[in-house]
This record gives sequence, structure tokens and C-alpha cells, in this order.
Amino acid sequence: MKCDLEWLAEWMPDMPPPEELAPMLTAAGLEVAGHEGQILDLELTPNRGDCLSMLGLAREVAALTGTPPGVAPVPESGLKPKKTWTELGLGDVDADACPYYSLCLLEELDAQAPTPDWMRRRLERGGIRTHHLLVDITNYVMLELGQPLHAFDADAVAADVSVRRARANESIRALDEAALLLEPDMLVIAVGSHPIAVAGIIGGAGSAVGEGTSRVLLEAAHFAPAAIAGRARRLKLHTESSHRFERGVDPALAPRAMRRAVELMLEHAGGHVAGFAAQGRPAPAHRPQTIRLRAERLAKRLALEVDAAEVERMLVALGCAVRAQPGQWEVRAPSWRFDLGIEEDLIEEVARVHGYDRIPAAAPPAPCGWDVPEQLLERQFRHCRTRLTECGYSEAVTYSFVEERLERMFAPEAEPSRLLNPISQELAVMRSTLGPSLLRAAQYNFNRQQSSVRLFELARVFASEGEAVRETWALGGVACGLAYPLQWGAQAQEIDFYDVKGDLESLLQDWLDDVAFEPAEHAALHPGQTARLMLQGRDLGMLGALHPRLCAEFDLPGPAFVFELELEAWAGFPTPSFAPCSDYPAVARDLSVVVPEHVTAEAVQACVRALDMEDLRTCTVFDVYRGTELETPYKSFGLHLIFQSFSRTLTDSEVDRFVASAAVELERRTGARMR
Repeated sequence: MKCDLEWLAEWMPDMPPPEELAPMLTAAGLEVAGHEGQILDLELTPNRGDCLSMLGLAREVAALTGTPPGVAPVPESGLKPKKTWTELGLGDVDADACPYYSLCLLEELDAQAPTPDWMRRRLERGGIRTHHLLVDITNYVMLELGQPLHAFDADAVAADVSVRRARANESIRALDEAALLLEPDMLVIAVGSHPIAVAGIIGGAGSAVGEGTSRVLLEAAHFAPAAIAGRARRLKLHTESSHRFERGVDPALAPRAMRRAVELMLEHAGGHVAGFAAQGRPAPAHRPQTIRLRAERLAKRLALEVDAAEVERMLVALGCAVRAQPGQWEVRAPSWRFDLGIEEDLIEEVARVHGYDRIPAAAPPAPCGWDVPEQLLERQFRHCRTRLTECGYSEAVTYSFVEERLERMFAPEAEPSRLLNPISQELAVMRSTLGPSLLRAAQYNFNRQQSSVRLFELARVFASEGEAVRETWALGGVACGLAYPLQWGAQAQEIDFYDVKGDLESLLQDWLDDVAFEPAEHAALHPGQTARLMLQGRDLGMLGALHPRLCAEFDLPGPAFVFELELEAWAGFPTPSFAPCSDYPAVARDLSVVVPEHVTAEAVQACVRALDMEDLRTCTVFDVYRGTELETPYKSFGLHLIFQSFSRTLTDSEVDRFVASAAVELERRTGARMR
């Protein structure tokens, strides 16, 4: 928003100069992105829609400086109907979406009256293009008070006006001549069966005020934020009106804004008021619910004792109704502050007005001692971050929302959880897997000359279960590019499946005897290069090479590998305990076995481990051979077995018996034979 300081000075004659006011507003959360002369360019957060006007900014400056505002140049009261006026016809008004709706009929206006130079200048300095006097007045009042208004050509409104939801396949030709196809949850202003405006967003071309308009139907209404939010974006529009109604306009402001606009029209275009109608009641100046602010909690949160009288002064200056009680205050927020609802909101307001720079820096007290219980997943978080960082991965933090098209590529059979008001179409659904987000991050890094990317993320994923959404913690990772940095002594080599499998084995090293990698299929992964991780028979996650079509989708320079583990399936397993080292020597044996092609290395190792030999320490596959010396379809595994006892030195005969037992069991369960 652009703020004209010369205009603001009518409300705050004693305000600081621009070079002092700009940093003061920025420190209070109303960021000044820049200022040129007497124009401040404010970047307001969505919760501060109350500051999108001179009235709102004057209140804020008054609270920050402790200086009361001057006499308001606009009337405090609304338009009061007279007996000589016609009672205009109003049809049905959706009371939930539009709690207050009013119309005022003005006749015999001078259609050729020009916009005064001072008004034209203020509109242009506020970033609004001038049109026609009657339209300019509605825009002027919007900048002055924050209440959007709309002027209809009364001759084009031939029946009662109603406020209702749009009907199926209903459309309207907007002021910019664009044809808008409306949706059933959109609110419209209608005459009979025809919409003449999209409520709170844009008017229709058929009822627009023009150069020949001498009879005007002026609208002032309060539309609930939930009834307007997101609709303009769906219509590919962004108007000053929707920008304000989405954030929340003071529900008590409409009558006052109507009176101000009528006065300006009568003053500059002549004419007279001929009729008035209103439905609903404007909200009171303060919301009915009471918020309790405790002095003890305020001091604890700010690490600062603020004088009770000063706290009360600040809250009153912000428009709150305050009743002091021993050790606390009962506060009712003003009707224009939609963002004040709980005690922490009031604490933030006190801190903001008091000045963040005046709050002493203090570290929060840390709990000491060894009896602090560890949360269920904290151990997994710490372990994952440590091990994966040691493997060369960097932690990423990405949005919880993804593009629906990508979500369906990774989970084609599941129905995604859609957002009602997405930031953009690229962030329209909640993610059920971390893959798309991490691959976008990898693509971003490759586009910036990174030759090797290894990323992981610890975050929640969201799966639809009917009308409910189930949230779970997941660990996701992506690796692509070079396996090792370029060096003179080794040839450049791309990351392959076994590099990433080795990273996961390092991550799960302490549980490796309970982990199995099984062949699997996944919609987003390459057939034949996908594995499911099982932890004592429980599904732990997936690992695999990204499907070539998705590599092209993310424009990756080579093969990419992704993995995802469900942390809550892993959290219940006990922490590995300390085991002493043996004082006796280890004995190694190599065993070469021929097995059918369909038998996996995992199955061979599991078979050996199932013998439960007390002195067997490790069983490792160190070689896989397929060649002319073996008949088809067979392959050979080289197994490296290490035996070691904690009580004595093992003899060759004992080790030979162990190896013979392993050979017999392998032949019985997998059809293996010694080579």
C-alpha cells in the first residue's frame, strides 16, 4: 500500500517526519519497503488489513507515538433515513456471507462534474487510476476509511437487489469486459435472476456508472472474509476491494463510509438523496468476547516488566476496551482487529508498541539434569541427521504442498488432500510423499551448477482417509550426480543404486540384522531398481531409481535415486545396547555357492543368519558372478563369514562344522550347491 503522508497529516498533525516514521512503522511490523518524498510504500502482512487506509494508519501512528489523533475529517455516524426518502426494495440477503447490506439512491447528479484536483492527486499518489467522479469518490473513501464501496447505474437496476450464491454455470460480463464463469460458492449481487456484480470483487459491465449517469445506487456492505477469500484468484482477478474483504473489513464501518461517500457526491456532483435501504445490523465497535491478559504471563513472555498503566494505555490506543483487575486485564478487541483473539496476540501488541528494540536480549532458561524424558521421535531425528550428514547429505526444508500432477505421479491410486485456498496451482495439494519436493530442490541445485546433489528431509506427510487426513513423520532423500568429487586419480562416476543402498545401510547399521531389502514396484520408480525396506517384517519404506520419464520431468542430468522411510514404524525399536569386544581372535571363511537366478543375496544372508549360530559375527556377500562357467539360469555368490567367541579361541574343526551347517541349510532352503 502507498501512504500519502500529506493526507495522513490531516489525521495526525503531530506525527514524526518520514525519516523517523518509516523505521518506527517497520519495527512495529508494518514494513516500509521504501519512501520517496511524502509517499511511503508499505508491505503489510495479511493479518493487518485494518491498516489499508488512512484511518487505520492514523490509529497505528497514534498508538506508536503516544500522540492522540487530530479531529477526524470524516463523519463518525452513518446515514440516517428520512421520511421523505423512498424505501428501496431489497430481496434475499445471505446473512452468513453478508451480515450487513445497504443501498442509497442519489438522483439528479451532474453527470459531467469533474473529479477535484486534490482528490485526483490523492488517488494517483495512492496508486489508483482515476475514472469518473462517482467512481473516484468510492475509491477515495476506500483509501480514506478502508471500506470498499460500489456505485451502480440506478437506471440499469430495474428490480429488487439480492445477495446470494452463484448458480450453476452462471456467468457475468465484468467491468473490464471479461466474461467470468462463476462457481456455486461465489457470492453475487443480483437483480432478479441476473448477477450485476461479484460481491466484494468486481462489478458488472451492464450496471456500470458512465459519463451519462445521473442516478446512482450506492452500495455499502460488510462481506465475511470467508465468503470472499480465494474467489478473486480463481477468477484470475485481484482488485482493491477483494484485497481488503479477504483480509477483513471493519464490520461497523459500512454506515460511516456510506455517509462520507454521499456527502462527497452531493458536494461535488449536486443532486439529492432519494432513497435508502439496509438489511442486517452493523457490528458494535468492540467484539463481544473477552480476552484475558495476565501480567505474570506478559512479564514471563517478554522477560520484561511493563508498567501496568502503560500496558493499559497501549491497548486503549490500539482501540481495545480495557478493564483492569488485580494482576490482569480484561480486553475486548475492536471490530477492525480480526487478528486479536487470544492472550498471545495481546502480548505481541504490547511488545510491538513498546518497541522490540527496548526488550532486553535474554536466553530462555534451559532444563538441566539427566531426568528429562526424550520424545518418541527425537532419537530418530538426531540419529538421521547425524548419519546422513556424515554420508554427505544436506538437510532440506520444503513446502508441505505440491502440484497435484506430481503428487499423482508418485501416488496415482490415492486421492490427494486439496487446499481450499492454495498459494498457487503448483502448491495445491498436501503431499503424501516427500519425493516431489526433494526432486524440485535437486533440480534447483543442478540448475545452479551443482554437479552432485544429496538431500534429505524430515517432515510430515499427509494421506487422505475418507474425510480425514492422517499425518505421519517421514524421512525422505534424493541423490543424483557424481558419486565422488572430481579428482585426478579416479574416473568420474555417477551415483548408482548401491551407493544409496549403502547410505541407508549406514543409517540403519545398528538395526541391520533386522532389516531386509526386498524387490518391489512403485509408480514413480524404475522397474528392476526398486526395493522395499522391511524391519522385522514391518514395512519401513522404499528405495529406488527414479523412472526415466520423471527424470525428464525434473530435467535431471542423469539417473536419480530416492528413498523414503516411515519414522513411526521405526520409532518403537529399542536403542542398540553396548556389546563388549572379544579378547579372542576371529576366524574368517569364504564360501562360494551357486543358486538359481531368482534367489537374492538378501535371502542367502537371511538363511545363514537363521541358523542362530552364537559365534557367527558377520555374513557378507562380497562377489556375484554370472558367466559361461555356470549354466543358465544360475549365478554364484561369494560369502565372507567371520566367527568369533567371547569365551575361547575357536578351533578349525568347530568352524568347519559351522560352515558345513550353513551349506546344508542353504541347499535345503534355496537350492544352493557349493561351487
